[in-house]
Amino acid sequence: MSYVIAAPDLLGSAATHVAGLGSSLSEAYAAAAAPTTEVLAAADDEVSAAVASLFSEQAKLFQELTAQAAAFHGQFVQAVYGAEGAYAAAEAAAAGPLQTLQSDLQALTAYSPVKYLTGRPLIGNGVNGTTDAQGAGTPGGAGGWLYGSGGSGGNSTATGAPGGAGGAAGLIGNGGSGGAGGWGALGGAGGPGGLLFGNGGPGGTGGPLGVGGLGGNAILWGSGGAGGAGGELAPGGAGGNGGYLIGNGGPGGPGGILGSGGFGGKAGLVGAAGLTGANGGSASVALTYTTENDFSTVQISVGGGPPITTEVDTGSGGLVIPVTQLSPEVLQNLGPATGTGEVDYGGWGKFYYTEYKTPVNFGNGISTAPTTIGVFTRVEEIDGNGNWVNIPQSDWSNPKYAISADMGVGIGAADDQGLISPLRDLPGGLGQGFLMNEPAGQLQFGPNPLPAVTSVDGGWYSTTLDVQISYDGAQSAIQPITYEGSGNAIIDSGGLGGDLPKNFVLPSTLSGYSEGDNLPLGTMISVFTPDGTELYTTTVTTATGGNATNIGSIADGFSTGFYPFLQGPIYFSYSPAGLGTAIWDYPPSV
Repeated sequence: MSYVIAAPDLLGSAATHVAGLGSSLSEAYAAAAAPTTEVLAAADDEVSAAVASLFSEQAKLFQELTAQAAAFHGQFVQAVYGAEGAYAAAEAAAAGPLQTLQSDLQALTAYSPVKYLTGRPLIGNGVNGTTDAQGAGTPGGAGGWLYGSGGSGGNSTATGAPGGAGGAAGLIGNGGSGGAGGWGALGGAGGPGGLLFGNGGPGGTGGPLGVGGLGGNAILWGSGGAGGAGGELAPGGAGGNGGYLIGNGGPGGPGGILGSGGFGGKAGLVGAAGLTGANGGSASVALTYTTENDFSTVQISVGGGPPITTEVDTGSGGLVIPVTQLSPEVLQNLGPATGTGEVDYGGWGKFYYTEYKTPVNFGNGISTAPTTIGVFTRVEEIDGNGNWVNIPQSDWSNPKYAISADMGVGIGAADDQGLISPLRDLPGGLGQGFLMNEPAGQLQFGPNPLPAVTSVDGGWYSTTLDVQISYDGAQSAIQPITYEGSGNAIIDSGGLGGDLPKNFVLPSTLSGYSEGDNLPLGTMISVFTPDGTELYTTTVTTATGGNATNIGSIADGFSTGFYPFLQGPIYFSYSPAGLGTAIWDYPPSV
């Protein structure tokens, strides 16, 4: 059996050209008709008559042949036109059944019992996974048997729950992407590509301490899926393998903070192996200081909300956020309230808050486990009559109050009403301490990355420090300030210009200063450890901001204020438990 492929439009064009050729031939035949119809004798003799008779016979033969050629040409043109019509009719006849078949296949995709009998359609993409009531991601559905990509795996929110796996593709299609893992759990694996053609799906992101999901493999022809990114302190997932015949290996997933990158996938017979993923970066976020505030801030977010500018305060414990900075959707995402409390900052106001348990996200891939935070809904101040009165929420942004989010990172006595530093709920070794490196503009989590110069034992909230004040050529004695139930020494990044207790014996040049006064510009403050090792010396200037050191009550004790943080990096360890240790990573300078 032979098969012929014909294009009706081309046949029609050819027939038209052939017909035009026939017209040209007919014109030539007509022009030659008269000269070739009969030939007269050249003279009245027998030879001339014989020659004329011969040419006349040839002329008649030519006329007969041209008539036959014209008839054949006409028949040929009609045959070509006929073939065009026949093929066009056949094509039109075939179009109907093909359209019907196409409609039937489309209908089969939607209504075929194949989907109900096998769990997947003939044609179509797999259903995406979801997060179930227990917080576990469900796997993505498989793509259609003939054609279709796998569905994406669902994300997990529960501790220890891996992300949902991506669905497998059909004969042709790409594998679905894996879902994100919960705390300490793997990211979901990417789904395999189509049996004939298609790429593997990318792996899901691992939860904190969780490895990134494996990239899906291609089967015959296609590239492997990329490995998922690792969670905090965890490596990235390995890339999927390329198709057996043709395909590149998928790239390894990037490592989480301090984690290594995943291995690249293998190539097929033709293709290139996947690249190893990039290693994770340092466990640090941007730290910003402004003289307008005289304290440093970082960006945090809770409940999936936008970043919130938040003070980093070593002189208190626990994260509190004004309700005015959280949308109703974010409040709902925080989950049910777990308690209430109240905190007093600097004696000027009382902050009443509702407690929630939720992760705190610092960006850069750094997040805590669910930790208790406070959302304050009411703030009070003391009026002129000594009564506590409410401050309307509409006035919280007034520069007089400048009420904002505060992250207390202190320990021991700095823990406020059941709230603790959220940094202590960071995963693994990230929660053992933090480095405030204001000159470099970084807040870094984990062990001390710099060589220690001097340490302050006995905590940093209620500790013992020695202080000397110098002004206008006179110096005070170096005097210890200890915690005795009323006064104490605090290394306090939230203390603005700092405080000096009124029982401190000032130099003679400052004898007229008393409680409530600020130390004048040019005053030099030197701070030492109890063994006489100098920590830092600073001078009160306009360059250090508008908050000069204040002479306060004995109960207020001594607060460093922000001065030492401007000079160099200081590391704070949460060990020993309940006290902590402050470590100067820079030498003193005058």
